[in-house]
Amino acid sequence: MMWRSHMGRLTLRVALVVMLFTEWGGSVSGAATEELPGGRPEDVALAINNPDEYAWKLFLALNRQASQKEIGQPAPGVPITKYTDDSPVVWETWALASGGRHSGTLANPSVNYSEVYLNDGAEPLEWGTWPRQAHVMKAFERFPAQIAREMIDVLEKKVSSRNLTPSNFTFSMAPSGVSLAALPAAEMLKLAPSAEQGEGNEVRMNRPTYYFIRTNGLYSVEGLEAEFTRETAAVKPSPPLVFPVTAQEIKAQWRPIRAEDKPRYHWRALRGANGEEKIYGLVALHIMTKDLPNWFWCTFVQEDYDKYPEMDSFDSTTKNSGGVRPEVVGSKWAHYRLRGSQVDFTDSRGRYIVLANPVIEHGFQQTASCITCHSRASVGLRPPDAQNILNKLDPLKIDTLVARGAVMVGYVGPMDPHWFLDEKGKVRYIPMDFVWSAPIRALSKNSHSYR
Repeated sequence: MMWRSHMGRLTLRVALVVMLFTEWGGSVSGAATEELPGGRPEDVALAINNPDEYAWKLFLALNRQASQKEIGQPAPGVPITKYTDDSPVVWETWALASGGRHSGTLANPSVNYSEVYLNDGAEPLEWGTWPRQAHVMKAFERFPAQIAREMIDVLEKKVSSRNLTPSNFTFSMAPSGVSLAALPAAEMLKLAPSAEQGEGNEVRMNRPTYYFIRTNGLYSVEGLEAEFTRETAAVKPSPPLVFPVTAQEIKAQWRPIRAEDKPRYHWRALRGANGEEKIYGLVALHIMTKDLPNWFWCTFVQEDYDKYPEMDSFDSTTKNSGGVRPEVVGSKWAHYRLRGSQVDFTDSRGRYIVLANPVIEHGFQQTASCITCHSRASVGLRPPDAQNILNKLDPLKIDTLVARGAVMVGYVGPMDPHWFLDEKGKVRYIPMDFVWSAPIRALSKNSHSYR
């Protein structure tokens, strides 16, 4: 692990020592904790030598029913095959990174459900002391806050100094025959699916990830830009950011399901703005861990959403069991499939590795690579006339305009060092160690920005 060398980062070392102790079985409160996979030598070895097996090891640990007493821990003595209906699993008790400013929409921009990226770039609270909101549909994310703000400014032509492109996944939702250029920003946001309309996105991070962001000030736009300044200083620049080996993050997607389908899903009963209760089932789950320098990546999908994928799945551990692991037989988790795992940009023959979830990467699965997409997670300085938009690389690109908007294309293959430089070879962006949540969700300390 690469540590900061200057004195201003001494507190980071102390904080991470405490975090690692707590996460690996110790407890500040004295309560007994269970050792979960992540960061140990045996985890690293399994991730490298048998990545599919490690993917399932993470899935089986993080999807156990959560403890009611200790955040981020499974309920003692409760295996994954046993659970109480409508109860959270381990990862659902982690810090909520998504949901900021009602996802940046115009309807109610003051509402912020995120526990990491707070209004006015405020410092997150100590782990586990958040005023937990009810698990309601409003907390699901339409768009990350930065992307929503970027769409508004670009579509309303408030930005001229940069050739910015609004988030690609919104374009495919434009009505047939409608010119995107003619749509006002508010209408573009309405076109996007939301939990109220049947889709919910959720991103959460574990304790080491949370404290690394908190300790390094990466929770605000100004903090991210300060990191850029430190790393690009002419004299004694800071080394690049490197998250601790125990850092983990998930991205989940939910869809409404029928009551009779509940035994086949991990589900939650949620209430919409009108108070109406709906049943939402977990349909897709990305898991990323810092066990490896370029992180470890795996993705799962509920079997109903894996019927018509654009790419084949690959799970070396369940080739003879129809995708079902023996540990979950007879439970709701028997209906979830590993789509695949990823530990590098290319395979042993130099071919680009593609990994996609049929829900999360719908529409561009054939050009989806977890590692390559996240390698573009980056931060630069805002130009003077674009203070509402954090300067960063785009995660996707638009290649072909079509009648319904545009075709989404992802980045695959190794990182390109030129991504991070301007035309004169000067550093324009710094990498964020594969973590997108900060550059697309952090809010500004200036209350007039990122509204």
